[in-house]
Amino acid sequence: MRRLTQTLGILTLAGLLVGCHTNANYPELSGAEIAMESPNREAIERCTVLAVRWVADRYPPRNDRINATTAKDAADITVRWPMVLSLPVGTRRYYYERIVRGCGPEVVAMSPDAATSGAPVYYVGRVWVRAHEATVDVYRPMPEIGESPVGGLVYQLITVRMSGGFQPWRVVNGRAWEPGAYPLPEKYDIPATDRPDQYEHEMGLRKRVR
Repeated sequence: MRRLTQTLGILTLAGLLVGCHTNANYPELSGAEIAMESPNREAIERCTVLAVRWVADRYPPRNDRINATTAKDAADITVRWPMVLSLPVGTRRYYYERIVRGCGPEVVAMSPDAATSGAPVYYVGRVWVRAHEATVDVYRPMPEIGESPVGGLVYQLITVRMSGGFQPWRVVNGRAWEPGAYPLPEKYDIPATDRPDQYEHEMGLRKRVR
């Protein structure tokens, strides 16, 4: 009986430890274990906010970078200039507003009015979270090099890698890809109303259109 109790205790503890980790990704990764298609997850929110702050600090539209001396300082840096942020398709209004608010006081969600406001637009593409590792793709505009041959601003993909899980998330490194090498994600306006099944609803609408 004592041995059975000890075994059950170990299994319970193991279950709790597994429950502390989050596996999530958007869009879905082929073959990924326990893949979650929806971008509406707390872990995705936290990693997205940190990645956008990090990219905006290092690649601002003007020379106003704030140099952080510690990892904590880097996590506390917020965007201090106007920005329009476009999040992945299917992001519900609740998370859209939280992410935008977490990025900075002058950051606004993508909308028809925001898109024509003149503020620089940053896009979030892939968000991949696995236990204590995360990767977020952020696309930043490059007005300094002018328009692309096909028209419009040139964008550069910045892939931000983070670690966290049991500890607060922190940026490990970032990779800047060749300007214009990757197409922008689809522009996605903040939904007019909040609904928990926003991603499923959005995907259902798109299937009917096909």
